[in-house]
Amino acid sequence: MLNNVIMIALDHFGFDYRISLLITFAITAPLGYIFHSAVTFQRARNWERLRRYSIGTISGFFVSAALMFIFCTELRLPVSVAMPITTVLLFFYNYMLARWAIWSWRLDEAKGGVGLLSVADGEKE
Repeated sequence: MLNNVIMIALDHFGFDYRISLLITFAITAPLGYIFHSAVTFQRARNWERLRRYSIGTISGFFVSAALMFIFCTELRLPVSVAMPITTVLLFFYNYMLARWAIWSWRLDEAKGGVGLLSVADGEKE
């Protein structure tokens, strides 16, 4: 939702959708990791999960960029139409990547994983 608001607002102010995608990604990727860690999957934040989440969001960014190219450049849809369609198409893709990165993997703490600020001391794992 936030990505749609940012993209449409930047389009309103005359930004090209390609630049808007980069700005939106820079804002929403870190916020997404924090939100999914704390709320969606209730897992402590740490560097390994952040690394995996970043891999997933970067791949999602390229899928989003490709869809926006098709919708905005090839089909000439306005950003206010193309971005919500892209969001719906990417919903499950992004959810599964976030789940892979944050929830389904367990840290091998024997390897000395360094944690970020913890969501809660009593993390469910």
